[in-house]
Amino acid sequence: MANRVLLTAGALKVSKPGFNVMTAADADLIFSSDFSQGSLFSRGSLTFSSNTVKTVNYGKTFVNMPMIMFNVNRGTPMVYNEIYINDFILSASPTAASAWLRVGSSSFSYHGPLVDGMAAKYIIWDLDL
Repeated sequence: MANRVLLTAGALKVSKPGFNVMTAADADLIFSSDFSQGSLFSRGSLTFSSNTVKTVNYGKTFVNMPMIMFNVNRGTPMVYNEIYINDFILSASPTAASAWLRVGSSSFSYHGPLVDGMAAKYIIWDLDL
């Protein structure tokens, strides 16, 4: 069995199954504290006026798909009680999704059971390192 986890005073590394963490190339690591982390690109909020798709354009095209954290308010007072991260689909039926978040390289879109005045907050993380 290969050594998969390395923890030292200055680093943490975890290798893919079958690779020895002591000799693994970066491409064979699942995690390394040496890797750069994503940076905050943008944040914002949306207010919905009907049950339609809302799309947010980033203003650039990412090489690596950005990570989107999307939080929907479904109550009064404004309590943000759901969070979707990247491509999320919620469905009671295999053919009709009731809510979804689709992430692309230049925009993301959200559709869900919405009512007038419903709000959402989002954070876009840039993973182009």
